[in-house]
Amino acid sequence: MFFLKNFNSTTQIAPLEAKSINFLPQWALILLGTLFLLLGISLLALYPKFKRLKNEYKEKQIQEYKFQNKINQNTNIKYEDTGMYLPFSQVAKYSAPIFLGITFCIIGVAWIIGSTIVL
Repeated sequence: MFFLKNFNSTTQIAPLEAKSINFLPQWALILLGTLFLLLGISLLALYPKFKRLKNEYKEKQIQEYKFQNKINQNTNIKYEDTGMYLPFSQVAKYSAPIFLGITFCIIGVAWIIGSTIVL
């Protein structure tokens, strides 16, 4: 860990510093931060439903593939073996709860703390 041992703030291109969030009173920031945190947690809780919907969409694609290629409906085919893929619009739709949930949780924590998060 030679790099980390000799790392100091003068070698940084842009020094990291926390920015204070002070455009609202502290009680309002805590209230809004809590609401953002609850929204984020509820979106994360919706992900299993969206995962199930994604699997149902894949099953419909497989049924359509079997019909178009005249394959027996009782034949088990893996989704990966068909060469099909989910369109980007479907991937975005079914992955949205994860991305939005994490984003809202980070915003909520930052507003409750009252400053931006520094890595």
